[in-house]
Amino acid sequence: MIDGSKIRTSNGVPANLKNQEANKAAMAKNMEFRKPWSEFESWLAANCPELEGVLNAGATAEQLQAAESELGFKLPDDFKAFYSIHDGQVEDSAGLFDGFELLSLSGILLEHKRLTDFLANQGKERLDAGVTADTGVFPVYWKTSWIPFIRNDCGNYYCVDLGPTSEGVSGQIVGMWLMPPARSLLGRSIGDWFQRYVVRVLDGAYEFSEDEDGLIEIED
Repeated sequence: MIDGSKIRTSNGVPANLKNQEANKAAMAKNMEFRKPWSEFESWLAANCPELEGVLNAGATAEQLQAAESELGFKLPDDFKAFYSIHDGQVEDSAGLFDGFELLSLSGILLEHKRLTDFLANQGKERLDAGVTADTGVFPVYWKTSWIPFIRNDCGNYYCVDLGPTSEGVSGQIVGMWLMPPARSLLGRSIGDWFQRYVVRVLDGAYEFSEDEDGLIEIED
């Protein structure tokens, strides 16, 4: 039997100790999301019976690793913690986030490939024309380092940006709007974006709309 305490990584740390530290860090990240997810789900149960049962069970570590392999990018720890609680929502169910659908990992892979293929077929120069962007975000139609995790039927997405400009932060959340073609910064991380969204929901800023088929912000 191999003694893990005697196997060392490139920086000299025993492999088993490094794995233990990584597992502790992953558990800590997971706990950060449990409270806002629990509060959000409790609010949905009390206020939006139309959305009962739309959330999938959490993704496994193996499923997340497989997604990373297919995408070709290492996903941020907080993204993996977020998806370890719920692997998106039931496909084509009412939108949980501003009327948008939270994609499952399989949905993410499908949309990422579709957008990448569309860019290759239509041409980057043509699609990039006229796109505006907030500071820290590239003013382009699409980058393969953008991971689409929320979408609506109009071609708009929320993406985890793994390739920001020098003024941005890897893991920031970008809104990808079709018309007008703009790229906006929605949060510094998925945790930052999600927790602020839940606070707004709990403060009474959202309601379920049958017309929009989802949870939307109440207009003043």
